[in-house]
Amino acid sequence: DYADQAYVAKKSTAFDLLRERIRLNQPQKEVSEKRSSLVIGLPAAVHLVEDMHLWRRFFDLLGITTLSSEVAGNAAKLGTKLSQAEFCAPITAMHGHARWLLDHADYVFMPLYLENKFKDGRRQFCYYTQFLPALTAGMKEEDDGRFLRPVIKYLYTPFHTKMQLYRMLQTIAPGEWGFLEVASAYDRALEADQEYRQKLKDL
Repeated sequence: DYADQAYVAKKSTAFDLLRERIRLNQPQKEVSEKRSSLVIGLPAAVHLVEDMHLWRRFFDLLGITTLSSEVAGNAAKLGTKLSQAEFCAPITAMHGHARWLLDHADYVFMPLYLENKFKDGRRQFCYYTQFLPALTAGMKEEDDGRFLRPVIKYLYTPFHTKMQLYRMLQTIAPGEWGFLEVASAYDRALEADQEYRQKLKDL
């Protein structure tokens, strides 16, 4: 009701798709023996919510600690003060998620998602989503170097994506990971992603 100040969960035995989705998406940690002191922030907003499990697994396999902004609180309210323009709510919220991560992590992982390939053609992400890494990096000039912005979703091959991730890691920890390590971690993260999406379909 309008008078309620907080969400009230209704007790029900009905099937809850969101609860089941969260259950299926519980991360299975597969941590590398190599441990890095870096903490990389993963924004839990817009398009990155869908791939959160993939990137958690990828960085885990490289021994890199990740921090999600799922616990950031009212990111939309914070984002409203930071975005300096009238965006849709998800894009505004992303500014808040990014700012919260900048205060709690060493770097913020904000890859460029431009388009996806499908059997029947190509599908582009909306232009705000495509340029989010530049939009959020512009909040404060001094924070620009703390955004990690590899090009992930485009018409290039998986080799290009692996090279982008490798080059990204070289900028923050030169020589720490070889290309084959990065490529293997990405392949294994993709396998886990496919398993998860199949479980969703089965559900």
